[in-house]
Amino acid sequence: MAWPILLLLVVGVTACIPPTPDAAPPQAISIDLGDSLTRQLLNWQNERAADRLLPYLNHQDTRYRFLAARAFGSFATVEPRVADSLAARLRNDPAPLVRQQAAFALGQLGSTRHLGELTAAFDTSARYRGLNGAILQAVGKLGEIEDAEQLASVTSYTPADTLLQEARAYGL
Repeated sequence: MAWPILLLLVVGVTACIPPTPDAAPPQAISIDLGDSLTRQLLNWQNERAADRLLPYLNHQDTRYRFLAARAFGSFATVEPRVADSLAARLRNDPAPLVRQQAAFALGQLGSTRHLGELTAAFDTSARYRGLNGAILQAVGKLGEIEDAEQLASVTSYTPADTLLQEARAYGL
């Protein structure tokens, strides 16, 4: 009986709160659908062609790394080497939006293998709220009851931190 009430509360609270802008918005990534490689990456996503997408996690162009990481976020499962590559992007990519997509993808995979790396990637400077939101959601999806208790007990978020409050709620 408590679950429907909790769900109603979470939906009601998050629906009424306007989004807050990031403290330091990451540089936007422009996706050009006229670009043949962009279209190919999107097709490979639809085909679930992990082997073809995997090399693009290490491409020098941020757009293609972003699209590859985003694509893996729509996969239910991947081979461990793909998850390892996503974790490497989470740790090392210079673009916060690529790291954010990698965190989201790791959360979708359902494996706790990279849970420690997700928590270590949390941006304590609070400059990248979108990244932190994706990490909170992923940790909530993958973690144990102790992780959920930690998420639920955070008291440092202000009412203005709507993105983080929403991500925490989704993570629970």
